Amino acid sequence: MNIFYTSHCPDCFKAKDKLEEAGIEYEEVDITTHEGYESFKKNFRESYPNSKLEMPILHGDMPWVGYYEIELGIKEGEI
Repeated sequence: MNIFYTSHCPDCFKAKDKLEEAGIEYEEVDITTHEGYESFKKNFRESYPNSKLEMPILHGDMPWVGYYEIELGIKEGEI
């Protein structure tokens, strides 16, 4: 499972904290780097072209876009 984030996104850090609190393992992909952005395009951007880059995106079996969606997914046991 990957979390796509930017280093200047406060919700991204909140989402990563929630995942860690829940004991959910993930790989970080900083999309402000060339390698991270290429991974983002390959894994997510082509399927969801209208998504914003200014929010965390957790990508596993399905995408969870934004802090509140990730938080809800954890709370409901779906992540």
